[in-house]
Amino acid sequence: MKHLIRNWLDENSVNLLKKLLNKKLNSIITEEIGDYSLLAMLDCENNQLLIRNTPKIQSDNEEYPCLVVTETNKRIDGYKIISINQIIRSISIIKDIVTWRYNNTKWMIESDIAIKIDLGEYNLWIISHDSLAGFIKVLRTKESIMCNNQLLDEYWSMKTDKLDSLVREEIIIV
Repeated sequence: MKHLIRNWLDENSVNLLKKLLNKKLNSIITEEIGDYSLLAMLDCENNQLLIRNTPKIQSDNEEYPCLVVTETNKRIDGYKIISINQIIRSISIIKDIVTWRYNNTKWMIESDIAIKIDLGEYNLWIISHDSLAGFIKVLRTKESIMCNNQLLDEYWSMKTDKLDSLVREEIIIV
């Protein structure tokens, strides 16, 4: 048996992110639960976008993280507000292509696992987490966490303890 699973940001989500290029990101608002968040709202000069991890059941009857971006005109109050006040220089999607085997079953997964927002002085990372609650992690860092971060390195540990292959790529969308 073989499972081919694709969890990509949909076209609408990508188009909404593209609109943010060269816009000022005023703040990011998160609904935190411990070390994770349930949502991230990007508060920009002319609009607000919500980013959520909405797990989807796939052909193996398991849920896989799936990032979804939507527009909102509602201000989210009472959550953690991180002041940014920087211009968005570029936005990238971090995509993993992974394979593994267990018994006579093979998995091939293509999944958009994170969104990286380049703000010049540092990057803002929104990373999905494999959880029933749809957790995300929001990080600000000057360094690249593409290949050297525990959150990304252990991303697939909930599905398997032995990957046959892992290819991680950064796709600049704007």
